[in-house]
Amino acid sequence: MAMKIGSKYKFSEVMVQHCERFATEAALSPAQVKKRILDIAKRLPDLAGATQAMFQRQGNHHTPSTTRSSR
Repeated sequence: MAMKIGSKYKFSEVMVQHCERFATEAALSPAQVKKRILDIAKRLPDLAGATQAMFQRQGNHHTPSTTRSSR
């Protein structure tokens, strides 16, 4: 990630309390931030599949990576 969420820079380390801390530090409603994160998380699988299909239609047939970055 380019920016921290709460005090974390790795997605694998981000917990609910970090999102709440981020919201507070950004003068946002923690409840609204949580709602938005959940909305995005629900939509991601379909968006990822649609994006992959679009790339394949354009002739890009690379296999998606299943490994995680060590950053």
